[in-house]
Amino acid sequence: GRPAKYPKIDFCKDPEVICASSENKELKWIAGEFYWMESVQTYNEGGWSYIAELRKFVKGGMTGTSFINGVSGIVNRGCHNPPCGT
Repeated sequence: GRPAKYPKIDFCKDPEVICASSENKELKWIAGEFYWMESVQTYNEGGWSYIAELRKFVKGGMTGTSFINGVSGIVNRGCHNPPCGT
């Protein structure tokens, strides 16, 4: 009953529309940004906090691969120190 940005899309019926839509390509970016905010920026597991590690990385001159590898693990496998379950 309320106004919606994408009233013709049924995300429950066809969740693949997020990546497959040629008409609404921005959906992929919106979903990616939501995931980044909800899962990556808030990540704090096993003594590894995204925010704390980001600060260390920046303060250290943004050198090395530890931070990048940790973030890659979170995005691709669900944890900062793969292998892990997703």
